[in-house]
Amino acid sequence: MVTALELDLLGVVEATDKSSAVDSSWDYLVHYGRMFKCFQDKPINFIEIGTGRGASLRVWKSFFRQARIIGIGINPNAVQFADDRVTIEIGSQDDPGFLARVCAKYPPTIVIDDGSHRANHMIYTFERVFPSLLPGGIYIIEDLALHFGEHANDWKDENDAPAADHFLGIARSLLARAFPTPADWGTSRYNLEHIDRIDIIRSAVAIYKKPPPPDLSAALDFIEDYLRGRAPDAAVHERLAEFILRHSGSPDRAAAELQRAMQIGGQSPRLMRACADVFAQSNRLEDALAVLVPGAALFRDAELWFYAGQLNVNLRDHPAAADAFAKAVELNPSHPTFAYHLSLALEQLGKLPEALSAAQRGLDAAMGSQHEGPLRQLVGRLRDIITVQDKLMVPPEQRADISVPR
Repeated sequence: MVTALELDLLGVVEATDKSSAVDSSWDYLVHYGRMFKCFQDKPINFIEIGTGRGASLRVWKSFFRQARIIGIGINPNAVQFADDRVTIEIGSQDDPGFLARVCAKYPPTIVIDDGSHRANHMIYTFERVFPSLLPGGIYIIEDLALHFGEHANDWKDENDAPAADHFLGIARSLLARAFPTPADWGTSRYNLEHIDRIDIIRSAVAIYKKPPPPDLSAALDFIEDYLRGRAPDAAVHERLAEFILRHSGSPDRAAAELQRAMQIGGQSPRLMRACADVFAQSNRLEDALAVLVPGAALFRDAELWFYAGQLNVNLRDHPAAADAFAKAVELNPSHPTFAYHLSLALEQLGKLPEALSAAQRGLDAAMGSQHEGPLRQLVGRLRDIITVQDKLMVPPEQRADISVPR
């Protein structure tokens, strides 16, 4: 097993500037020895962007005993570094098709960007490669010190801000547990949901992807033993169900915990919705409805009826969906969303006047809100359909100019 210090010495011998004792040294290898230790004997794919003179590729081959080392470079002469465990791919980190092909062929566990060092390339490559990184993997951007000081603008290129600011912004989002604005939801949401942590070392940042879901069996067995002899507590079982779901555990086990919570503390709309959610997530829609419908009737809960309607739509049971939405509207007549979905369900049943009436009630309740636009469009569309149908009921000799609205 090569230690962190020995990895650094490998770098010294092979003359890579990632070591601590080479001219213009960046001194990364001691940190990498710690970061990469758990992968040293695993058959991973390790991608390094930027091949240089091949020095670091030789280091990685010596450190990782079973890994496939993939070097990415733009210089065709780099193919000379290929051997039994080192693969060279010639292409640009600015080419999305090339990056996609490499990541599809060699799904990476570790990626190091030591390529052009241009800000736009660093950001562009991270945003396209990080989603391909396997769970538990590490993505490292090196040499960010170049983006500080008097020569920072030389590396900023077409980017508005230094690369370091972009990655510090990701760190700030993690600290805030939120992405900056709704406009950033795409990539920013993915990063927030999939980044586990960020390490900052001198001149580099290491971004860790969340690991795969753990096997909860042993931990849950431990908790069962821990709870024996304690007074039953519904809140404990509710929290256990949430824990199981958060860690991608068995939906059946989560549902069992919620049902246990209801046995102890009694039924409630919140618990019944949570239990139905668990069944729905595992595509057990009938089981979800078996919980929702009695609960909605028992508690006269409009939200439960509405959810039951949505599940019936997914099952293509439009009569049951319309009935559930109607009960939700009956309990909360001023809720525009309930009326909107009731109208759609009635339209599916061919009950156009009733659908128009429901949509109009929803529109009246939605005036001045974000729901007004969709409901206004729905009312207009239903009126057009009814108008055309009425015209088509005219005797043929009286059908002068009937045109169907588009």
